[in-house]
Parts: sequence; structure tokens; C-alpha cells
Amino acid sequence: GGGGARGALGGEVGCVVLVSNLPADGRVKPDHLFNLFGCYGNVLRVKVLFKKQSTALIQFQTPTGAQLARRFLNRTELHGTQLDVRASKHQSVALPKEEDSDAAAFNKDFASSKLHRFKQGLTNNLKNIYGPTRVLHVSNVSLDTKESQLIELFRPYGVVGFEWLKKMTEKRMAFVALASETKAIEAVMYLHCTNIDGRDIRISFSKKEAESIALLTSEPNQPQQAPTSANNTQEQTETPQTTPQISIKQQQQQQQQQQGQEIKDSEDQQL
Repeated sequence: GGGGARGALGGEVGCVVLVSNLPADGRVKPDHLFNLFGCYGNVLRVKVLFKKQSTALIQFQTPTGAQLARRFLNRTELHGTQLDVRASKHQSVALPKEEDSDAAAFNKDFASSKLHRFKQGLTNNLKNIYGPTRVLHVSNVSLDTKESQLIELFRPYGVVGFEWLKKMTEKRMAFVALASETKAIEAVMYLHCTNIDGRDIRISFSKKEAESIALLTSEPNQPQQAPTSANNTQEQTETPQTTPQISIKQQQQQQQQQQGQEIKDSEDQQL
């Protein structure tokens, strides 16, 4: 049985990446790595090394997914350290035996997951795949979900802007602008597939310019100023959706001056 399942997962050359420099405290679980690395291709298996939790192996369905992950996530910052993402010598990720319950928390099979971002596993819509940015595209949102609920969800990551997409179907999409690219990476890791009003929201990076997204009226640079209660915060954030956009460029220029140099340095290192 087990051998056949492994064979069915392909094990093609170039499908596995080795990720190191993860936080050593074990806060990053297989689900979180699935959420982030799944932006670049369907992830089949994740193994966080039991004796070295700062290191993980991630198996993609296709070599393209692994290549894109290396291209876009190598040297990105996560919890204060720079990720190292490189090709692995392994062709597939072996899972522990079922009776080894201790290791189960560090290994996960996502082959049959319904939370993959790509249909049939193909990353053929490459035009919609981007490296980390501080603007997130949020989809599969229920028509019942209010702007205030999404703002509250992203608040711990420094949400500064929000905008619904005008396209309306039986579900909605939105853009959320965060204070920094590093916080956006964390938001994708920890919030992708959060269930709100019966739908698992999907989160990925967007190429949309932060300057074009409506600023929140509450003080965006201090998103976590202790709200007295969730209800109060929601009432405040439900104020006009048509926020004036005059000041956003001034604010963005300040933020870009602070962050621009380190992003440039990071890009130079990747070349």
C-alpha cells in the first residue's frame, strides 16, 4: 500500500526543496509551510525535521512549483531570519510509519487536500504568481462577510489598506495592504484557509500597487493599539469604504524610504 502511494505522488526529479533557517522554536508547522509554499505550486508533503526544527523538506507536485518557490522565497525574511530555500537531493519526502505518533506532528501528507491553489496541480497560470509583496489578494470570501471581519483578521499583521474587488459572483475578493512584506509573508502562512462564514478564504501575494488601495481611517501605523473589545473595533472599522486616498502616497514614500534599501539589498543578493 505505502509504496504504491509514494509512487502515485510522482517523486519526479526536482520536486523537493530543502528549507533551512526556520525558527528553531517549532512555531512553524507543516500546515504553515503548506500555506506559504503553496503559493507557487501544489504541495504534496511537508516534513519538518524532528531533531532540527529549523529545517524542512517540501515536496511539490511538479518541478515548476519547486523552481518557483526557490526563485521567490529564497532569502526572504521570516521571523527575523533569512530563509534558505534550495533544491533537495531527495526525489520525494518519505512519511514516518503510522505507529510513530511522535513524528506525526512534524510530517504531513497534503496530496488529497482540498486547499490547493492550483487546479489539477498545474502552475500554468504563471501570470498570477508573484514573489512576496505587502499587498495580498484574498478570495473565496462569503457574501455575508463584512469588511470589518477581514480587517480584524489581518490586524495583528499591520493592516493599512483594504479594498473590495468590484467583480461580484457568489463569493467576493478583496485586496489587503499590510505595513510590510515580512508581515504579509506571516499573514499568508498563518491565515490562508481561515474559515469565515463557512468559506475557507484563500490568500496569495498580489502585484497591485499599495498606493492604489484605500487607506484605513484608523491609525495605520499603530494597528495593534489595544482595542477595548472586538465589537468596538469592528464598529470603528465599518466607517466609510470610500476613504480619501490623498495621503496614501505621502505615507507610502516614508515607508518606502525606510524599507526600500533593505529590499534592494535583498534583491541584489538574489541576483
